[in-house]
Amino acid sequence: MLPQTGVAFSFGYGSKVVKQAGKQSASDLIDVIIAVEDPLKWHQENLNMNRQHYSFIRYLPNSAELITRLQEDVGARIYFNPYVRFSNVSLKYGIIKLEHMIEDLTTWNMLYVSGRLHKPVEVIIDTSDKMENLRSAIKFNRESAIRCALLQLPEVFDSFTLYETIVGLSYHGDPRMIFGEDKHKIKNIVSSQIDRLDQIYLPILKTNSMFRDSIRWNETKQTFTQDLSSSAILRNLKLLPKEVRRTLCEVHSQEARTIEPEIILASASKSIICDKILAQSIAIIVRRSSLSQSLKGVITAGFLKSIRYSQRKLIKSFKSRLNWAC
Repeated sequence: MLPQTGVAFSFGYGSKVVKQAGKQSASDLIDVIIAVEDPLKWHQENLNMNRQHYSFIRYLPNSAELITRLQEDVGARIYFNPYVRFSNVSLKYGIIKLEHMIEDLTTWNMLYVSGRLHKPVEVIIDTSDKMENLRSAIKFNRESAIRCALLQLPEVFDSFTLYETIVGLSYHGDPRMIFGEDKHKIKNIVSSQIDRLDQIYLPILKTNSMFRDSIRWNETKQTFTQDLSSSAILRNLKLLPKEVRRTLCEVHSQEARTIEPEIILASASKSIICDKILAQSIAIIVRRSSLSQSLKGVITAGFLKSIRYSQRKLIKSFKSRLNWAC
């Protein structure tokens, strides 16, 4: 049992929670993220209830304060405890401060929790009906995923390709996609969750006036057609999350020969490689947060658990590549 004090939002994600195509390992962890209003108070209570969940840090003086500082100041601002046994299941749960989760959803400064919420998840606790800032952040995160996808898609595309692009956003630049993830992970998620992805994204495409004006649905061909004029592209670029725009301006500033964000975005909107510039920008954000979070895991999870987790990912990746080769 985990503390419920100040929990504002929590959800399960990953292949053990949300069905994916392909074979699932019986040893897969159940992944859960918990957003709490006061991490220090939560960790203090959890140390009293489940001290064994934590690594060697639990033995250090002021362990709750140290855990909270590691959570908030290092990596993607999330603290994971992996390989926790509850009954007959193995759990990996991460704690994030609600304020930091909302910041990630609205700015994509980490593209960590926000990336996981691009995909279907199983919501466990949801107080967004009482918290306008959380509700708005979740909505903005999904609208931003559509915009990023549109900027990387051709004029005509189908819903499967749209969802593949959305699901793939948070995997751009993630080193685990090279060494530690199923080669077909993105396609497996979309093919198994197409109905749930429809439920998430089709209402946004139908109700958001900007999307309605720039995208047309062809019922006969079952395809979307989007406006790819430079003005439409620029409009989407300007509405991207803050960190994506900032990183894109850094990436494209030399080509645009200016440091003025407005001019850089205008230049990018007319570039024939705008999609690649955006993909590179997203990859930079994901790589930064993924690497720092993985390094933090060696401390927060403990060396042996980190090795075990990495080994499990590598075996899973190897099996997917072997199946693909066969």
